[in-house]
Amino acid sequence: MKKINLVKLCYVFLAAAAVLAVISVVVYYDTASFIANAGKTEAEVISLIPTEDSEDGKKYYAEFKFTDDQGNTVKGKTRNPYGKDIFKPGDKVEIYFEKGVPLNFMVNTFDEKWLWLMITVVFTIALLLSAGMCILTKLLCSAFDKVMSILNRANP
Repeated sequence: MKKINLVKLCYVFLAAAAVLAVISVVVYYDTASFIANAGKTEAEVISLIPTEDSEDGKKYYAEFKFTDDQGNTVKGKTRNPYGKDIFKPGDKVEIYFEKGVPLNFMVNTFDEKWLWLMITVVFTIALLLSAGMCILTKLLCSAFDKVMSILNRANP
């Protein structure tokens, strides 16, 4: 049976955590920058569009109508599908839109703004905890080996 090299495994976990931490920072700054520079307005849900890959029809893109900062009426749909109960035609929601490119918009909900950040942060923490467990396991194995060698010398 091949022995697992805990030190290498720890480095893999730490490297993956570092990559995810960088992605988390980029996602945070992109989202925060978008919100800081975006126009903000009220949009109306005009329809729900079923996703093509949702055979049971439980996921929908919400289509919105709103007026941008230039006074133009804009129609667009969400980037991510939602459950049918999240939005209903006629609902009014707050959105952020990119000035000059109003079709680039974001609904003012937690998951539209911060879900991907939370996912990357949770996985970063999990990888850091895994690296910590590798280190702890390595230390405990080393201590156990030392104790066993002392006991073997004391009891020949």
